[in-house]
Amino acid sequence: MSSANLEPLSASPSPQEPSVSGEGLQLCDQNLRAVDTRIAALERELEELKAQRSVIDRERENPEQGWDDDTPSDVNVIDYLSGQEVKRCVAWTAKMVNPQRLDNRSWSFHRIFENDGFIAAGQLVIPPNSLKPSKATKNNTYIFFVIEGAVNLKVHKTSLILTSGSMFMVPRGNTYSIENISKNDAKLLFTQACNTMNHAMVPDSVRDEPLPLYTRV
Repeated sequence: MSSANLEPLSASPSPQEPSVSGEGLQLCDQNLRAVDTRIAALERELEELKAQRSVIDRERENPEQGWDDDTPSDVNVIDYLSGQEVKRCVAWTAKMVNPQRLDNRSWSFHRIFENDGFIAAGQLVIPPNSLKPSKATKNNTYIFFVIEGAVNLKVHKTSLILTSGSMFMVPRGNTYSIENISKNDAKLLFTQACNTMNHAMVPDSVRDEPLPLYTRV
């Protein structure tokens, strides 16, 4: 064999190797995209399951939720002074409550019921770390029920801590403030009464009867 026919072996890759490597990278990219797509789908599914779980938890807390979806707010009742039948707001479901903020106040409220200017009621919502500033009751008496949260009530010179399920009253002629000391919104039901009913307005049919308690507040 002639030495001229002996050539050194080439160390360079074969022409096919780059194309094989490129196909492998392309396949890896496709697999990664498929995995990313699957992860995104699982994340969406997880959020949907969380939402369903939240609904289930709320239903467990309030199994009667939805029973009053068709309950009307206004019904026919008898007017105290005229004795005539009138339509008046006497019911308000949880879904109807819509507290609104006024001006630059941090807290919001929804005045729902009112009767002849001497009594009113509604709902008050105070965000966390917020305060309903000091207010003078003047000739009004206020009664509150803490629906959710915890508050620090200051009435006159006394501070009181009250949590959900508690009630408190602010008599006429006092000042009060309410601070939310919980991590969530503090929700309160309020009733406001004012002695505005003149004895002359009472019908003759009930003039000799003692006036209801709220007319003497």
